[in-house]
Amino acid sequence: MKHWLTVLLPFTLCSAINFVVHPETKYKKGAVIQFTYISTGGLLLKAREEVVSEIKNGDVTTLNIKVTTIDGGKVSDPSWTKKYYDHNHWAQDVAIGMRPDQQAMEGASVAEFSDSLVYPYSMKIGDTLRTAHGYEKLSLKGDFWEMDRFYYNRKVMERDTIQTPLGKIPTLRIEYKCSSHTKRKHKYMGDADETEIHYGSVWFSNEYGVVQTEVTDRFGVTKSTLESIK
Repeated sequence: MKHWLTVLLPFTLCSAINFVVHPETKYKKGAVIQFTYISTGGLLLKAREEVVSEIKNGDVTTLNIKVTTIDGGKVSDPSWTKKYYDHNHWAQDVAIGMRPDQQAMEGASVAEFSDSLVYPYSMKIGDTLRTAHGYEKLSLKGDFWEMDRFYYNRKVMERDTIQTPLGKIPTLRIEYKCSSHTKRKHKYMGDADETEIHYGSVWFSNEYGVVQTEVTDRFGVTKSTLESIK
């Protein structure tokens, strides 16, 4: 699996330590981070991220995170993601979010690949950030469900202050585009071969990490906001 750290690590090793408070002070083992999502039509759900483990490799630490969602009181089965940090960067894997049970492919084999979305602590307005690619394919008895996502045109646009339940948080707003290609052969849901472009903004804080996101696609706008860290 290819990750941002294989490219950035040589630079990290010779960099001075930055003593500014960064997200890793809050994303420790056992921490629970909760976001509120408001989707098209005003539907609301909660996403709960629990830091299950921290693995240190040189200057890079990997956080293994269990993600569950609460939708109308119903708690989903957990999925998993990873976040990373060193002295100069915060990063998180591109989320594909395909689960065999949700795609009516219980027992399917899974092939996956994920780059990470990297946020340098030193970024400034006008900077262009690294692209990222994520891929996943489910296969079961001749059927398959394949999703490919590419994040690009990631540019730091402006400073902004976001109101959250934790208070007002100073952030940088980053715009991006994402090309999503879905290909499917499915005995229940039919075949598909579709490409979509969606547009997004991420509000990033050097203290909290990603504080807010807003994604616009053909269905409308979905917005998430950091609610609590415990």
